[in-house]
Amino acid sequence: MVCARTAERHSNLWSDCDDDAQSYPAKLREILQAEGYSEEQVYNADKTEIYYKMLADKTLAVRKDEYKKEGYKQAKDHLTLLFCVNATGNHKLKPLCIGKSRMPWCFHHVNVNCLPFSYKNSKNSWMRRDF
Repeated sequence: MVCARTAERHSNLWSDCDDDAQSYPAKLREILQAEGYSEEQVYNADKTEIYYKMLADKTLAVRKDEYKKEGYKQAKDHLTLLFCVNATGNHKLKPLCIGKSRMPWCFHHVNVNCLPFSYKNSKNSWMRRDF
């Protein structure tokens, strides 16, 4: 038996943000027309992180589970991914993957230049200006 918990969303909590978000596309279109940019020249980039060693916040566990104890610190090893595409969607840049290792073991016998993404490394797997 699965129990689901429900929560009510307050409609006025994000009302200011909703108004700004709905008026932004028109403002952006005006700026692009005034400066003479086409949709081919407008790009959007989005970064996401994958915590591949972190346990889920909620799980089914037995009472004697050692990871259930108070004060257990989660492993925060992660990869950072960056995706970028232009406004029309016909030009997608090669995704960027940022990890800790300069040459991870999974790439040991692989030509890194032939991967479907670019790989960079940094001490904390964070995005840096020179990437």
